[in-house]
Amino acid sequence: MATKYVWDKKTDEELQLWPSSSTERYMTRPFLPTGDINSRNRKTIVTSPQNLPVDSLARRGISAAALTSHKSGYYQSRSGAPFHLVIYTLVGSATLKLERKKIKISKGSFFAAPAGSPYEFSSDESGWRVFWFHLTPSRLIDRALGESAFVRVSASFDSVVSASEKYLGEVYRTRPRLNILEFLADKILCLVKKDIFSGTRLGCAPIDKIISEVESDPLKHWSAGELSKRLGVSCAKFNRMCEENYSETFAKIVLRLRMRAALDMMSNGSRFSEIAEKIGYADAYTFSKAFKSYYGSPPKSIRASLL
Repeated sequence: MATKYVWDKKTDEELQLWPSSSTERYMTRPFLPTGDINSRNRKTIVTSPQNLPVDSLARRGISAAALTSHKSGYYQSRSGAPFHLVIYTLVGSATLKLERKKIKISKGSFFAAPAGSPYEFSSDESGWRVFWFHLTPSRLIDRALGESAFVRVSASFDSVVSASEKYLGEVYRTRPRLNILEFLADKILCLVKKDIFSGTRLGCAPIDKIISEVESDPLKHWSAGELSKRLGVSCAKFNRMCEENYSETFAKIVLRLRMRAALDMMSNGSRFSEIAEKIGYADAYTFSKAFKSYYGSPPKSIRASLL
């Protein structure tokens, strides 16, 4: 006897019901039990990247993300999730129930549910196709999202969808190019944050101008001490500001940008000794150790996917 749903989840904190023809295509390592869902239905319902060199989104605090499609009949209620959820609707619509209100979630909208907040929604007759992201809680994002789920018009809808589609296409290549994934992951996070901070006074701190300068010229010698003086704060306070706004210390921000620059140079055929000199390492050996520590693979193995 056929089951009514292709997948369901029933716990004290969550109820999910997936109707026939539901599909989910991950941009990250899967959040759901992919193998169990597919074997139960004897067909592919959920797909995940098989040749992911580095989970670039997860490194930036996006622990899971996917493109998901549901027909009429999809339902989810959740409370107590340890992550923030944001959803961009591409096609169709869903009905969100908050307390006693019913709110339509449709194309161009930005839905956000802060970690721990209860929400309930179901897909409408037209079905529902979305990009969704799980974000690791951080002090500044926690403050911006507040305590209750909400829906508003997205400030960066087209750009988020475009970057996410490109990321999805790249991550399913036989040999995904890490430099492209890193670039797109930075862009996606920036755009999602734009929606999160829209309408608030957060996310526009004086430190943003300084980090923009660093992003535009990551190979320059940057000193946390000198930059903190420009803001009139101690070096320790400057690093706390970086962590609050970017979930990284200043040193880690610079390291991330320089490693991304190294990937671009590798894709252009630069020798490791040249890259080492440009991004501040004594020699190719020291650079290779740092690169492997950061990405989990030596530069020689990553270079093969870039050329």
